Amino acid sequence: MITDADEREGARDNYAVLDGTLSRGCVISHFPITQPRSVLLVAGGGGITPIYSLAREILTAHAGDQKQVELLWGVNGMNDIVLKDELEELEQKYPERLKVTYAVSGTGKMGEGEKFRKGHVSREMLEEAIKRCEGRLGDARGMKVFLCGPPKMEEAFDGKKGVLRELGLGGKEIYKF
Repeated sequence: MITDADEREGARDNYAVLDGTLSRGCVISHFPITQPRSVLLVAGGGGITPIYSLAREILTAHAGDQKQVELLWGVNGMNDIVLKDELEELEQKYPERLKVTYAVSGTGKMGEGEKFRKGHVSREMLEEAIKRCEGRLGDARGMKVFLCGPPKMEEAFDGKKGVLRELGLGGKEIYKF
């Protein structure tokens, strides 16, 4: 939601899902979430909030389609995974469409299983997620990527020398919150 104060300060990075279209503030930019495309969602820390909302909307509002959703979430520690129950519920409801992977960078207890990785969201994790989507709804160039996290994370993935660009994604395929 943009308040009057936000508007005066130039805040315009708000997204909303309206009638099956992801719209961004007053900028003329949208992605019809009903398109048959794979979606890669990447969150860092608290950036999970809009990413989770988008994942839930894609999966529940359009339950009949087969859009593959890959969600990578980088956190400092296991205690930071505040939406774990909600994400597990979505994974159980849509096991063929949603895969969540956590990157835990801090020290301490790690979760068990392949869904927990030590460190930050990495190039390897991105490559694996893209590969899982290939063949389902087109090649990597057909997928859409949504990023929300610290500026350094977004720059590392979508900057001029960003990992996603090196992997063949960029421009109209990447959306940042």
